[in-house]
Amino acid sequence: MIGEVALPLLAGLLGFCLARANSCTVASVRRLVLERRWDWLLGLATAASAGAVTLVALLMIGGSGFALPDHHELGWGPVLGGLLLGTGAWINRACMLGSISRLAEGDTNFLLTLVGLAAALSAWPNLYILPEEPDSYRVGDLLSLTPAPVFAILALLTLGWAIFRLQRGRNAALLYLVAAGVLGATLFAGSPQWSYLSSIDRALRGSLFALGLGTDIAALTIFAGAWLSTWLASLFSWVKPSVTRATGCLLGGFLMGLGAQTVPGGNDALLLWTIPGAALYGLVAYAMMVVSIAFCLIVSNHFRRGAAAQHR
Repeated sequence: MIGEVALPLLAGLLGFCLARANSCTVASVRRLVLERRWDWLLGLATAASAGAVTLVALLMIGGSGFALPDHHELGWGPVLGGLLLGTGAWINRACMLGSISRLAEGDTNFLLTLVGLAAALSAWPNLYILPEEPDSYRVGDLLSLTPAPVFAILALLTLGWAIFRLQRGRNAALLYLVAAGVLGATLFAGSPQWSYLSSIDRALRGSLFALGLGTDIAALTIFAGAWLSTWLASLFSWVKPSVTRATGCLLGGFLMGLGAQTVPGGNDALLLWTIPGAALYGLVAYAMMVVSIAFCLIVSNHFRRGAAAQHR
């Protein structure tokens, strides 16, 4: 378990790290589609791999109360949820993690992303997202899972790539992604309901602070940490909302909210807890999210090139 004071502090540090590195799945897939470069996606995989190592370490602490994600059976939920997350993120121009950084940079359009998430939770309020209280697990519970060896091999390969990059003096932002993986896994394992999506859900149900003051304050301090990071880097620039962008953020947030409930879990939980916890449904959902973003980018670029050719 994480204390009431430590929880907001860890969330603030996570926000700081997310703003210092590329933590957005949309930007990572765009880099792959347009530039044929995998490094940003592998950076996100590095964060998940660091989270997996962190979970192993945390679960070795007897009686600590740290939790593993539930391991749901594979079905249409992760597939449909991943498609909704990806399509919504593309329309929003940022995933749920990337939206934190964009809002912290001063783009007020992303306030409508939060409104869209709230609208989805209101329209479809009874779906399960994440467990209210963590049970106590041991490291053997994680290592005994059927997919665990495959996840372990993938994590080791990814961390090996990251170490190679760092030794060559390239992409120091990987260190922030590693830190984000460690912090995110610790937060979700110690308090699965700490995320800003879960706090929005509790606020809509009139049960804000029902899980403790620190849990919902953490949902705010992640934005504060990201804002501090952008301010220190002189990246903050106030962007007034426009009708087109605000509408896109509203619709994108709504679709991501539906996807998060269908999976269950947003891409923040998928990347920082569900996949590190060797939950196969999380990997399927995230893969579908990546595929749907790539599809939307390819189709939109095709039509854009066609329109440009007609005007020549």
